[in-house]
Amino acid sequence: MSQINDIREAYAETGKVAPVARKFQVDEKTVRKYIRKEDFSPKPPISEERESRLDPYKAKIREWIDADENVWYKQRHTARRIYDRLMFGTGIVDMERGQFSEAKPFTFQTDTSIARNSWCYTDSLEYKTAEEILCSMIDIVSKNGSLLLNVGPRADGSIAPKDREILQTIGRWLSVNGEAIYGSRPWRKPAEGPTRISEGMFSEETVSYTKEDFRFTVTGGSINVFAMKYPEDGKLLIRSFAETQNQNAPEFHGIISDVSVLGSDEKPVWRVSEEGLYVETERVRNDLPVVIRVAIR
Repeated sequence: MSQINDIREAYAETGKVAPVARKFQVDEKTVRKYIRKEDFSPKPPISEERESRLDPYKAKIREWIDADENVWYKQRHTARRIYDRLMFGTGIVDMERGQFSEAKPFTFQTDTSIARNSWCYTDSLEYKTAEEILCSMIDIVSKNGSLLLNVGPRADGSIAPKDREILQTIGRWLSVNGEAIYGSRPWRKPAEGPTRISEGMFSEETVSYTKEDFRFTVTGGSINVFAMKYPEDGKLLIRSFAETQNQNAPEFHGIISDVSVLGSDEKPVWRVSEEGLYVETERVRNDLPVVIRVAIR
């Protein structure tokens, strides 16, 4: 850039191109380029504009917003009203701090926070337990959803010790049982047992699961059975796999080839009867949900 500035200054003094070119040993075309161009910075790349799924609706949204100027304030289109009026499928169905009570044929997302009383970090957070968050995630995934978990950093950007503790517990559980979550699909039924989830946004509540509560997903040729509260005696009865002579009645028509427990080398005792799939372990103990892998042939 120093030579460019020198050429421009020399031309400003003489007003002639040829002597400037001879002085700096460049051709006259180069001199003319330098004295005409002001900015030699590289031009930023032009990003390719991608079509948005909202493009077909932008005109209608603009029409609503313009019409708002002539109506009473409380009748104007809030973001929520626009969200409600957009065609289904425009975006992902979102359940803020809430869940669905049954499985859905469409994907959805539940977004919630690690604390009950805030989305950001404060010194008075009411934390959920890792068990509670994991059980919520399992229930959501079994119904064709995904969980978006918010963690609020402190002012300096660091994560508080309690948040780290909860996240690390969830991470350790996923390192063992993640194959039943990631890439899984809903089974023909999401749940078994007496505990039901309230449906709707902002419907979060503390749920107490029992040893009779199970959630299901499918990975490859196996059904993942989440024992939401693993019994102390290690004995489970999963009624959804019950045998029956009525081929129009059963929820399960497959043949079980093997039963195992993720993260354990113990070979469980299992059998199928008219009551269901009976599974018994001796060494498996866990305060968090346990995954029973049921292989089908």
